[in-house]
Amino acid sequence: MDVEVRQVINRTASLRINRALYTVTNDTVVILGIRRPGQRLLTKRGLRGRLAE
Repeated sequence: MDVEVRQVINRTASLRINRALYTVTNDTVVILGIRRPGQRLLTKRGLRGRLAE
C-alpha cells in the first residue's frame, strides 16, 4: 500500500513542537496522528492500523 504521508508542524505557546501527520485521499484529509516531543516515530505497522480505522 503506497500512501503519501504529509506533516504540518505546530509550535505551542510553551514553544513545544507538535507534528500532525495526515494523508489526502480524493477530497478527504485523514489525520493519522498528532506526534508530540518524546514520542516514538510512527512505524509502518502503526500507519497501517490508523489507515484501517
